[in-house]
Amino acid sequence: MASTSHTQQGNAGDEDSRLAPTHVKAPVDVETQCGVELPSERQCGGSLACKRHGMAAKRAVRGRSAPFDQLLQRYLQRQ
Repeated sequence: MASTSHTQQGNAGDEDSRLAPTHVKAPVDVETQCGVELPSERQCGGSLACKRHGMAAKRAVRGRSAPFDQLLQRYLQRQ
């Protein structure tokens, strides 16, 4: 019986660690990342070449220092 309670305590600890956040998300850098608004009130953190969002959505992101197409061209040249 003692080993069973020990196992149950171990499982409880595992469950708690799964619920705790493992890291804090950094803000999205719209100069190098997609930045499209997500339904969860966050922004997509994928690269400028993100395949999940269309070009029109990426072009509509506010706060970029240059037009999206210029930033994408620079990004692809570095790859």
